[in-house]
Amino acid sequence: MSSDTNTAARRGLTRRGFIKAGAAAAVAGVAAGGLTGCGQGQVVSGSTAAGAGAAAAANPATRRIAPSWLGTPPEVDESAITETVDVDVVVVGLGTAGVPAVIAAAENGARVLGIDSQAAISNVREDIGAINFSLQRASFAEFPEFEIDPMEALEDIVRYANGFVNYDLVKLWADESGAMIDWITQICERNGDFRMNFEGSLGTQNGQARDRAWATGHSPEALTEDADFGADLGAYAEELGATLRFNTTFVKCEQRDDGRVTGIICRDDLDQHYLRVNASGGVILATGGYGNNTEMMEARQAWNQRLRINTGNGGNPTGDGIKAALWCGATMDALGAAVTFNRAACKPDETAGADVNGRWFWLGEQPFLKVNLLGKRLCNESGPYDYMLHSAFLQPSHTYVDIFDSNYPEQVRQTNEVGCCRLYPFDNGLPPTCPSTPCPPCFRASRRPGTCSAPTPSRSWPRSSTCRWRQRRRRSGATTSLRAAAGTTTTTRSPTG
Repeated sequence: MSSDTNTAARRGLTRRGFIKAGAAAAVAGVAAGGLTGCGQGQVVSGSTAAGAGAAAAANPATRRIAPSWLGTPPEVDESAITETVDVDVVVVGLGTAGVPAVIAAAENGARVLGIDSQAAISNVREDIGAINFSLQRASFAEFPEFEIDPMEALEDIVRYANGFVNYDLVKLWADESGAMIDWITQICERNGDFRMNFEGSLGTQNGQARDRAWATGHSPEALTEDADFGADLGAYAEELGATLRFNTTFVKCEQRDDGRVTGIICRDDLDQHYLRVNASGGVILATGGYGNNTEMMEARQAWNQRLRINTGNGGNPTGDGIKAALWCGATMDALGAAVTFNRAACKPDETAGADVNGRWFWLGEQPFLKVNLLGKRLCNESGPYDYMLHSAFLQPSHTYVDIFDSNYPEQVRQTNEVGCCRLYPFDNGLPPTCPSTPCPPCFRASRRPGTCSAPTPSRSWPRSSTCRWRQRRRRSGATTSLRAAAGTTTTTRSPTG
């Protein structure tokens, strides 16, 4: 046992104990952000990797040419490092995955530091899927149809991904996500500011829907006016003794000659001084994806760049954490992974493209008639968000149009959507994320509760969408039809994107 390990053990923190108790925190990122495969992806060359990564690069069978977007680790002059912090664990990124990771480490006795480039915790994801959590199990007596066979769900996820998944990762979610939700529930309900809700609904059944839905969703409901889910989790972390440091930009990891990561270099953005964080127990990178790194997106997901436009929501994921991991010898999935949502609108004279700015369009994923710019229907409108967008990629200008009339509040009730796009109470009576109410044209800028605007999304999800809308009033003045072309929200949330 090394001296570093001895130090951690004296505090009651062991690798086995931390991983066991912190599994739920790791699953939080999986449940909130999708399930990405892990395989023999990109291995950087020996010039930019140490330890195991350099050894892998020396093997002709696994060698890869470093992409242009990777670059090399920044050089920081030792004289510029004017502060040193010693901890057991450092977590880089205080978002959907990072904050639970800080809490898990602190609950297990670690001295933990969490850093983030933002000024405060923001946009922690609140709609999370899980299997076999307490609220779900309690509903089985009244709603036996909500019960889920974990293996059946696992296989449906594998089918959905055409096999491009890591079975172990999906199984981890299926086995541990329920415990994670129960853990988060106890934390967020401790002061009476939140109540965890189980969003029980299966949507259209009896063979009338092509794709099966699962009652996995839950969301914390704010019970006080100023309650903020992310801030509340951060406050709990600090109650446990964790230190959260904001306006602090991650620069790179530090390694020993044998490749072991020993800590990080970061920069205080307020006065621009550099600091070294020595982490005897480990470094957790929870920096999100690379959706705002144009070079990485073009290299790994060029098709999503053609589909997206920017809506200004979310954080600023630039891939810095991914590049830092690769510099240390990590591998990256061969395929780029993105979660896409058809929830935005652009102007009538615009079409899809990463350089287009639009607005959030909450009704985008409702199964209204969808046609391309030539007026031809392009897909089965009832399906997962990304299915419509994959179809849109094959259409003129990668853009399509939603067609619906002023009776849409009743129509969306009939279509019986599930998950966070549901606009009416769930089958078990719980409220939807965004209730359906009559609203002005979809380009409305208002974000007041009760309108069809969207709640603030996760900081690690760069919201981008393609949507085009037009308003046509019939001569009678009795009916207003809205025609909106829903496009993509390209969001990359996994460090292995």
